[in-house]
Amino acid sequence: MSYYLNQINLLNNEIRTIRKGMDIAGEHRQELLDVRSKLVTEKSTLVSDKSHIDNPELGNDAARGTIASDFERAERDKLKLEHVKLPEQVQEMIDAIDSERDRLHEKMESGRLQIQYRNDRINHLRKLDKLARENKG
Repeated sequence: MSYYLNQINLLNNEIRTIRKGMDIAGEHRQELLDVRSKLVTEKSTLVSDKSHIDNPELGNDAARGTIASDFERAERDKLKLEHVKLPEQVQEMIDAIDSERDRLHEKMESGRLQIQYRNDRINHLRKLDKLARENKG
C-alpha cells in the first residue's frame, strides 16, 4: 500500500471517529430538548398551581365553603413563598439546558469542519497518489 493510501485510510478512520462523536452529541442534544420541553410545560403548570394555593377550594368539593384556620393560612403563606422560587429555578434549569445544547451544537459544527478538512486532504492525497502511480508507470 502506498504512503498516500495509508494516509487516506488514517483520515477515513478519523472521520468515522468524529462522526460517532457527532452522533452521540446529536442524541444528547435531542434528549436535552425533550427535557427542556417538559420543563417548559411544567413551568406553565406552576401558574395554575398558584391559583390552587390561593384558592384551595377550587377543584376540591370537600373544601368548598370552609374557612381556613390561621394555621392553614400560615402554611399557605409559606407554600406561596416557596412556590414563587419555583419558576425561577425551572428557568435556571432551562437556561442551563440551552447553554449545554449550544455547546453541543458548537462541537458538532467543529466536527463538520474537521470532516470537511479531512475530506479535502483525502482528495489531495488521491491526486498525489495518482500522480505518483503515473510517474512510476
